[in-house]
Parts: sequence; C-alpha cells; structure tokens
Amino acid sequence: MLEADIKAGIVEYLQYRGAHVIKIIGHMAHEGNRVFRQRPGILDLIVCYKGYFLGVETKTPKGRPTPKQTEEIQAIQRAGGRAFVARNIEDVAAILDELEKEESE
Repeated sequence: MLEADIKAGIVEYLQYRGAHVIKIIGHMAHEGNRVFRQRPGILDLIVCYKGYFLGVETKTPKGRPTPKQTEEIQAIQRAGGRAFVARNIEDVAAILDELEKEESE
C-alpha cells in the first residue's frame, strides 16, 4: 500500500471522528526572485481534535521518519501536543480513544 493511500484513509477517519485536519504538502513558492521552501520535517497532518493539538506523520509499515520529522514530533510533544507516526487507521484510533479516556477521567 502506498503512503498516499494510508494518508487518505487516515484523513477520512479523522474527519469521521470530528477532527479538523490540515494536510501539509511540501512545496516551493516563488515571490519575485526569492524562493521559499517549507521547513524540513513538517509532519503530514496537523489536527485539532476536541481541543487537542495533534501532529501526524504517515508512513508505510516499513517507512521510518526522517531525523527532522523525529525532531518535529519531539518538539510538539515538549510543547504539550500529541505527535506520532501512523501506519494505519488503528494507530490513529488508539490515540483518539486514549484522549477521550483521559478527558472522561
């Protein structure tokens, strides 16, 4: 399965659960003679779920985050958000269920 297919399924699932999802697509932009690039390591999905900030990096079962993505995950976690690598919908469901459990305690 391609990472794009995994990502599409995860986005659909997050939206089904009521999350607001921003899909990040790396690119370059030109303004006059200046070129702007997205900062390396930005995660694939920025998510707001019931007031929680989530950063999600999608990968295939064998895929690994880059060192910059790992740094980004750690930075989000230090700031109090949740950030993780998701290889399937079940990975995301587990995090959302955990957040809901914490909320109800």
